[in-house]
Amino acid sequence: MRHFALLTLLGLIACGDYACTLDMRPAVMVEIRDSVSNRPAAHRSSVILEGSGVYDSMFYDISLTGGDTLTISQLGSPANTQGQPGIYSVRVRRVGYQLWQRRNVEVTGGRCGVGRTPILLTVRLQPVF
Repeated sequence: MRHFALLTLLGLIACGDYACTLDMRPAVMVEIRDSVSNRPAAHRSSVILEGSGVYDSMFYDISLTGGDTLTISQLGSPANTQGQPGIYSVRVRRVGYQLWQRRNVEVTGGRCGVGRTPILLTVRLQPVF
């Protein structure tokens, strides 16, 4: 019981006159698909977020977890961007496809970090021929 109380206290951050929980929420979610076939393409894709004082990336390889590589289409932003509202550039890379990029993606939030609902971006990767 002592450990539970300690963990509960550590999970709160003082935000003025109220407390914020450290629940893990992505700032941005990307729906990644092949532009020709419309098949999910998040497997072995990387998402890069860059903003004021933030540069982070995430690479996702579902085959390492034993999941179905043909059904994964969404990726969340990397952990270091959580809790940081701001203006970001978002890039998606995958071998065999052109770089996808969007600038000036605004992530809103308040004193306790990003909003409850992440920004959803639709990515249609163009194959390199």
